[in-house]
Amino acid sequence: MKTVKKTNIDIKRAIQDAKNINAKVGFFSSSKYEDGTPVAQVAIQNEYGNPQKGQPPRAFMRPAMDNQDVWKKLFLNASKISFKTGDFRKPFQLVAMTVQGNIKENIANLTSPSLAQSTIDARKRRSSSKNPAKTIEKPLVDTGYMLSQVQYEVTKW
Repeated sequence: MKTVKKTNIDIKRAIQDAKNINAKVGFFSSSKYEDGTPVAQVAIQNEYGNPQKGQPPRAFMRPAMDNQDVWKKLFLNASKISFKTGDFRKPFQLVAMTVQGNIKENIANLTSPSLAQSTIDARKRRSSSKNPAKTIEKPLVDTGYMLSQVQYEVTKW
C-alpha cells in the first residue's frame, strides 16, 4: 500500500473513493411547476425550441459546455487539495456549483432570439411587483422559477 507520507493518505483508496462519487447538474424530476409540468420539459423546449408552437431555440445549457476546460482545471486544482485533506467530494461539489452558476448565468443573460411582441405585451399586461419591468423582455426569465430550479447533487455510491 503506497501512502503519501506527509498526509498519510492511501492513494489507491483515494482514487477508488473518487470513482464512487457522482455529480449531477440540471433540472431534477422533483422540480415541477404548479400545474405539474416538469421544469426539465420546459427547459428542453427552451433549449431546443418548439417549432409547432413557433418557439425558437434559446440555448443556455449547451453554451455552458464551452466552459469545460475551466471546469477541468478547477477539478484538478481542487483534487490536489483533496489529497491533503482526504475529502474527495469537495472537487465534485466545487465543479457542480460552478456548472450550476454557468447555467444560471446563461439563463439570466440570454436576450436572443427576442420574444415575440405578443409575448412581451402579454407579460406587460400581467406584470406585477413579482415581475419587474426589466425582466419582461428576457426570454427565459418570466417568473424566475426555471432559473431557481437549476440544481446540483453530489453523491457517493
